[in-house]
Amino acid sequence: MINVDEHGKTMNGYNRIRIVEYQPSFCSEVESFLCSQAGASPYHYPVWSDIYHAIFGHQPKHLVALDHDGKIAGFFPCLLIRWPVKRLVSFPHRDRGGPVAVDEKIEKLLINHVLQDAAKAESVRYVKLRAIGTRSEKSWKDMGGIISSPRVTMVKSLPAPNQDIRETGIDDSLKRALRIAEESGLTFEDVSQEHNAWIAFYSMFLKTRRRLGAPSYPWPFFSALSRMAVPAGISRLFMVKKDARPCAAMIVMLTKYTAIYAYGASDRETWSLRPNDFLMWKVLQWCADRAIAKFDFGADQREQESLIRFKAKWNGVCEQAMEAVWPLKGKPPASMRSSTQNFLSRIHRHLPIWALRTEGSLIFRILD
Repeated sequence: MINVDEHGKTMNGYNRIRIVEYQPSFCSEVESFLCSQAGASPYHYPVWSDIYHAIFGHQPKHLVALDHDGKIAGFFPCLLIRWPVKRLVSFPHRDRGGPVAVDEKIEKLLINHVLQDAAKAESVRYVKLRAIGTRSEKSWKDMGGIISSPRVTMVKSLPAPNQDIRETGIDDSLKRALRIAEESGLTFEDVSQEHNAWIAFYSMFLKTRRRLGAPSYPWPFFSALSRMAVPAGISRLFMVKKDARPCAAMIVMLTKYTAIYAYGASDRETWSLRPNDFLMWKVLQWCADRAIAKFDFGADQREQESLIRFKAKWNGVCEQAMEAVWPLKGKPPASMRSSTQNFLSRIHRHLPIWALRTEGSLIFRILD
């Protein structure tokens, strides 16, 4: 039970729910609450916002809903981005966020509270929330949100522990690729605790992002994941090697219900060995054997057809990645034009690695 006295307390008529500002002393109880909620993602955990605050400077603006006994009934993490315009986002750079609550009415209370507080702050231009699936679409639209679905993801229901992932409906061509990978002598490891493995991952990640024509997260972000998210139990780094040479790697974000493919990288020179397929197979099997119910392949822009094809072949179900924006001052934020995106992608494909490494610290402070 959380004792809040009078700080930040507001009263509401729905079952005497109180909405209070999150305090660091609430952390363990918030984590316990999130652990009990199937709708919570790893990004809802306070440690994720702590990482973003430490690396990108975004200020946590979280709310907690308490019932009449002082027990947590909802949690709504938001981050305040200050530049180039102030806005509240849940969550920056990720495909999901928003409130987690025991029912939809409390979710709405939390959203309304954020919108009211943001409207009172003269400099906050808009509030942006993200979610996977369309469950919240109608309620967010009814609350005045402008809805879009710029990205899609694949979600695979995982089998019971010890059941072979290869027997869950994947096609024969993928099975052949996995046989090639096995016969080539690839090995799979959980390298979450190995500092040098994180460095090796980042080296591959920079080259992968350049190949994709995308900006790269800065090294301090991944260092913080290894130091903060891994000990908190919400992240793992997996790697495939050939004779000790890293070939592919994946950072997976975890709850007890769902695993999410968050960041990936591979060595193009080893693609003939099929390390990406091998890595995905082993990660899916690792998750299934730990009774994780679903694997989310992570959302991609609809234009990223090669990534979507790679994920679709694992027999997942396509879901929309939804986004809702509430403009508070002026017009809603404009989406980047496809022609601009293509131009920037061409630039990133030709940047030297040192420039890609350097720009991340600035770019990801601005993007949401």
